[in-house]
Amino acid sequence: MTNPADQRAILDWLGTWGGYVANRDFASARDLFAPDVIGFGTYSDFVVGLENLEREQWRKVWPMIADFRFDLESAWTETSPDRLTAVLATRWFSTGFDEHGERFERPGRCTVTLRRAAVDEQWRGTHTHFSLDRGVPSQSYGAPE
Repeated sequence: MTNPADQRAILDWLGTWGGYVANRDFASARDLFAPDVIGFGTYSDFVVGLENLEREQWRKVWPMIADFRFDLESAWTETSPDRLTAVLATRWFSTGFDEHGERFERPGRCTVTLRRAAVDEQWRGTHTHFSLDRGVPSQSYGAPE
């Protein structure tokens, strides 16, 4: 179970990251993650390290979508007894664009693992796993110019 203060901090972290994704703010998003983060995603199968995650996943997806947001209201969280590790799971939503520039709904789900060195420190993402809902096209071509 997650205590209320940790729940708020985790959801604040998630909301902050969601804003960075929506605004394609890679530099700010990097500050939320550990250098040794591991990611599985809708684009890359397995990525180790923050630079690789940004290059192989974030930069290939974020510029190609619009309207990104996490479902903070239904997010599930759990923390370790020492309150230094947390896991969250939630749904996310975005808009994709087909090869003709037509919009399509692009929902999915994710899990994120977080850690911190002390209870009064900021959470850092150590693992992300994003997947699209079944039947959602895996390719988005970005908004037409």
